[in-house]
Amino acid sequence: MGYYATNTVSVRVRDLDGISALLSAVLDDGANQLRNLSFSVLEPRPIEDEARRRAVADAMAKAKLYADAAGVTLGPLLELRDNAEPLVRSIAGAEAMMMEEAVVAKDVPVAAGELEVRAEVTMVFAIAE
Repeated sequence: MGYYATNTVSVRVRDLDGISALLSAVLDDGANQLRNLSFSVLEPRPIEDEARRRAVADAMAKAKLYADAAGVTLGPLLELRDNAEPLVRSIAGAEAMMMEEAVVAKDVPVAAGELEVRAEVTMVFAIAE
């Protein structure tokens, strides 16, 4: 019978320039796994609101296109529904690294990435007569 123990620590880092050295120091201090490294935005609301604006603009453009293609005139907006909370997620970057991989490099490599912000709306229009 063996012994198994875990200890999980969450860290919030705002200086991304030093993240690689910080992760390396964590491993040097005895951690043997890094999991769920993720990136987010400190103040997501303005970005989420812009995603909502773009979702509405896209829905309106499509509604006008479909009405034109169908040979009808778009009437007033009857319903506007936010289908989901905006999503802010990391698209690229390190997700997990085992100690064996980290020992090879002086600093833990952290891939540059991007964040995706997404919003989705449904708009229902009347058809003008």
